[in-house]
Amino acid sequence: MGIRSSGPMGRRRLAALSSLALVVTGALALVVPSRVAHAYTASDVVLLSTSQWRDSIGNEHLVGEVQNVGTESRSFIEIFINEYNSTGTLLATDFTFASVDPLAPGERSPYLDDISPPAGYDHYTISDIADSSATMPPNRNFTTQVTNHFIDSIGSEHVVGTVTNNNTTTADFVEIVFTFHSNNGTAVDTDFTFVNTSNGSLSAGQTASFEEIRSSNSPSYSQFSYLTQSSSSPSGSGPQNGTGSGSSIGPTPTPTPSSTSSSSSSTSTSISTASTSTSKTSTPTPTPTPTPTPGTHVGGYYIPSAQGNLYGFGDATAYYGNLTDHHYPGTPAGIALTPDRGGYYIPTAQGNLYGFGDATPYFGNLTDHHYPGTPAGITLTRDGGGYYIVTVQGNLYGFGDASAYYGNLTDHHYPGNPAGIALTPDGGGYYIVTTQGNLYGFGDATRYFGNLTDHGYPGNPAGIALTFDGGGYYIPTAQGNLYGFGNAGAYYGNLTDHGYPGNPAGMAVTP
Repeated sequence: MGIRSSGPMGRRRLAALSSLALVVTGALALVVPSRVAHAYTASDVVLLSTSQWRDSIGNEHLVGEVQNVGTESRSFIEIFINEYNSTGTLLATDFTFASVDPLAPGERSPYLDDISPPAGYDHYTISDIADSSATMPPNRNFTTQVTNHFIDSIGSEHVVGTVTNNNTTTADFVEIVFTFHSNNGTAVDTDFTFVNTSNGSLSAGQTASFEEIRSSNSPSYSQFSYLTQSSSSPSGSGPQNGTGSGSSIGPTPTPTPSSTSSSSSSTSTSISTASTSTSKTSTPTPTPTPTPTPGTHVGGYYIPSAQGNLYGFGDATAYYGNLTDHHYPGTPAGIALTPDRGGYYIPTAQGNLYGFGDATPYFGNLTDHHYPGTPAGITLTRDGGGYYIVTVQGNLYGFGDASAYYGNLTDHHYPGNPAGIALTPDGGGYYIVTTQGNLYGFGDATRYFGNLTDHGYPGNPAGIALTFDGGGYYIPTAQGNLYGFGNAGAYYGNLTDHGYPGNPAGMAVTP
């Protein structure tokens, strides 16, 4: 799901981000073609197929495929979605982007949108497709080979192979995009992986491995196709063999139903809802090249995306994994670094909590304590012996040694929906920012440097991060902007600067 661009705004601008729906996880219910509306704006990009499937925790995965039938490459291909109940009443809207970008004439791209369906949800339609002229040509100067394809002892499917860079210059973020089709050609699933190098980069002529792993609960399929792309412009005239296809090696897939109505029931293997995992992976999330900046005690920052990725800016280069490349379910709802910066916790809006790196101490989460509410942010105590989790509904829960309580929006009757929380340097209070743009301080969180509302800054806050001396704070917005207050003046770039997709879902600063 995505947020439309709000344009250049604020004194420290983080330009609006394009959104890319990412890896689907969870257990298969039933993949069905979705009802599709074709009466949308004229475009060189056309819709080929759609489907949907619901996992064991109730998330709906909206999948499809588009094709560029024009004569020029297209970019920022945006798919607009309407969500309906069984009687055709519109319940909600959303949008996502094609996975392949730019898309050359004749090429196909999958799309994916993971949603928490509104009550009564039955099916979706595509109301429109929008696209723009590509500002650079697609980079397909790669030779991609699948060298092994197998199912392991726990039923996970592995597609292993190599990619060779045929460009005359280095290619960054070399990505293999997979589309999985049913026996009638409907796109039923999509996924992607990067080559196994630092930042997914390949120097000219270099070959590196990749491995795509699909859970045993992923939708069955008949054929898959893949395409290799890079964020770097093509160079030279090397072989362009970055595409290919393969067949399912699992059980013969059940034919995709021809019915146009979706099933809202699910029979599936359940997914654990109370887990933390220390993650190590050879498939990195891309970390941007630092942008030069004046000296400051804030040396960088991490920004997780609602789609499951994690990006580091400045000196935030240590990477321990994210939800996407570990196929963990859920929508990120914040990030908190451990005291030694050797790991981080990421809570999800569904109530789970995942630990990466040395974020191994676990004190519980909303799910296994049966606490109500939707997590909206997390902050660790100074010794890392506990954490606070604030919910969208205004409540605050402490775990481990996070026992000091200074109030919350609910018991003070403050308006708004929390979007993040930050503990003061001495742990004697905390700030809670709301999606409506206001900021509230509790305990010794009395220093005030402004908020979006009283400065007239647009956007909905998506988190808050204090500087280390408490003399300022950063507030990212869901629309992609970033605002600094007080001494939060260091700026190291943003997702748009580097062409990274996603919508901010929190922020953590590094020294």
